[in-house]
Amino acid sequence: MGKTSLLLSKKFCLSILLIATLLCSSNIFILPHQVSAKEKRMRVAVVEFDVKGDVPIRDAGSIIAEMLVTSLSKEEKFDLKERILLKKILKEQSLGATGVIDGNTAVKLGKVYGVEGVITGSVVKWGDILQVNARLVDTTDGSVLKAAQIQSTNSNDIPQLIEQLSQRLAGRQVTFGQEDNSNMEGKFQFQGMKFFEAGENLPAVGERDYSTRFDQNGARYIYAEVAFKNKFYGVKDAKLAMTFKYYKPDGSLFGEFNNDVSVGKDLDDAIYEGGWGWKEKGNWVPGTYTVKIFFENQYVGEEKFKIYSNEDKFTLRSIKFFESGYEFPPSDEIHYRNSFAKETTRYIRTEITFKNKFYGIRDVEVPIVFKYYKPDGSLFGDIPEKFLVKKDLLEADYTTGWGWREPGNWTTGTYTVKIYLDNEYAGEEKLVIYP
Repeated sequence: MGKTSLLLSKKFCLSILLIATLLCSSNIFILPHQVSAKEKRMRVAVVEFDVKGDVPIRDAGSIIAEMLVTSLSKEEKFDLKERILLKKILKEQSLGATGVIDGNTAVKLGKVYGVEGVITGSVVKWGDILQVNARLVDTTDGSVLKAAQIQSTNSNDIPQLIEQLSQRLAGRQVTFGQEDNSNMEGKFQFQGMKFFEAGENLPAVGERDYSTRFDQNGARYIYAEVAFKNKFYGVKDAKLAMTFKYYKPDGSLFGEFNNDVSVGKDLDDAIYEGGWGWKEKGNWVPGTYTVKIFFENQYVGEEKFKIYSNEDKFTLRSIKFFESGYEFPPSDEIHYRNSFAKETTRYIRTEITFKNKFYGIRDVEVPIVFKYYKPDGSLFGDIPEKFLVKKDLLEADYTTGWGWREPGNWTTGTYTVKIYLDNEYAGEEKLVIYP
């Protein structure tokens, strides 16, 4: 079911930096001692992470702390003391009994346990995102020396991301490979991902219809187009091991595939596609899917797309036409029809009726596009609109028009009007201008 292809191009993309909102924590672990003669290391204690929201893992705060202890033991910056669970001792000494480790408490911990730094943090569940925030606090004055964050929509990814968290706390670049200083800044930089639907034959870049919503009845392969910057531009040809992981709506792994991407030194920015699906339409199960991208086995980013069924969209009930002048006519003067005389026709109004999928739930602003096509099939014009649909409406009506203030300007022939609701094709109807 997986498909990949390589398209490399000169292309500019933007990346987004997510800044962590750091929270406090509760119980404390002391890290195992390690000796090094290379340089003076900071003596550090790790506090059991606080848990915020509906985190689906029992004892997530202590588990994350344990994982971080193991990962931090690889960092030369820290002097890791023996790991000891100090929850009872903290309560007895009134240190962090409320679960909050602030700057003043960190200073006290430094004096009690002889450490120069305390690593504290939180595990937060917000919507579909599971986020781990961490900070290194100086126990001499309570200031924050370093802050870091990792996040994912799948809790199974967190263990492999802990190493990135410890690297950031140690002030190192997150590693994404082994060539040339072995870090991402020296190799490739993920810049973004877009989705499009296609069969086995890929459309050209300029012909792709990008979206995050795909009709269950029409979807075959859903391709993820990954954009990345080549940090070896102008220096040498390079290779990137890229992994695509598709996750089902329930969070389980749907499938994955790996490819070694060859990137020429003449390419500043590059695009690479991977797809998952079927040759035939109609096999996707409705729901929201997640695609995660890994460079050199390291997570770099993710995006979501939705497969929707007819029940998920605004259902178009009818398309009707009537003629009028520039001013909208009273309801008793509206006469619906599909054929109009050229000599007397000014504006042709298009009235649509559609089912409100948010009926009884909430008000929603719906993007609507009317596209008018000439008798020869070319685009005559389009009218993009936004319509606020109230939640108490089971069905909604909307009307717009195309034409002239004066009659006689329409060309004879058969015209087509296509309707798009919420950025999806909903239906079409024809009208005739006769001599």
